Amino acid sequence: MTPLPPCPPVGNGFPEGYFTIKCPGSQGRVLDVRGGDVADGAEIIIYKDKTHKFRKSAQNQLFFVDKHGTLRSKASGHAVGYDSKGHRLVLRKSPHADLPKFSYCERSREVLVRLPGMEEKPYLMAALPMAAPKDTKVDVPHVVEALGYFGLSPGFPDPEKLTAHNKSCKSLVDDDEIGGEADVDDHHEKMREVRIIQKDDKSVRDRRQWEVKVIPESWAEWTESLLHV
Repeated sequence: MTPLPPCPPVGNGFPEGYFTIKCPGSQGRVLDVRGGDVADGAEIIIYKDKTHKFRKSAQNQLFFVDKHGTLRSKASGHAVGYDSKGHRLVLRKSPHADLPKFSYCERSREVLVRLPGMEEKPYLMAALPMAAPKDTKVDVPHVVEALGYFGLSPGFPDPEKLTAHNKSCKSLVDDDEIGGEADVDDHHEKMREVRIIQKDDKSVRDRRQWEVKVIPESWAEWTESLLHV
């Protein structure tokens, strides 16, 4: 088996033409623009793959790298920039200063992000999991009070004392049972958020790996024609 080439020290590692960026660790969702927006500051997310259905909205899931090495969205042509306040990737209209530099390492399947002024310390693009809401919290004082209306409260401790006791005791419910586990990803929402993390961050390990798939030029031309229908 021929070993994969090392990560290129120079260049971006992305193919020519249009491509999708898929996260296998997040049920195959691909990089997308939230709501199909084209405005400056529109958030980059991941969403279920629509490219195989030849939809107009699939244009938002196609990206390319221009001659200056800037990652861009095909739908708007805008560059992919960085919002430092939320550590998010967003669309930036050109010209725009301080755009990050993206590169893809086929060997590790990581997308490296070099922020302006911090090029020597690359970050990684990662997808965030989303846990389904689990309503397991019980308001004990209100339950006790309600039982009192039915004559069932004798023998129950005072609600205030019971609340104080609960605060002093370790929870009997594990974090993963109430959605506290950081890696739980069972929410019904089709979208997931994308963030920039430090390279030595050990979290979301399987959601920091990406697959880049080239889209045939004929397909891209076909979807382009849909925009004018």
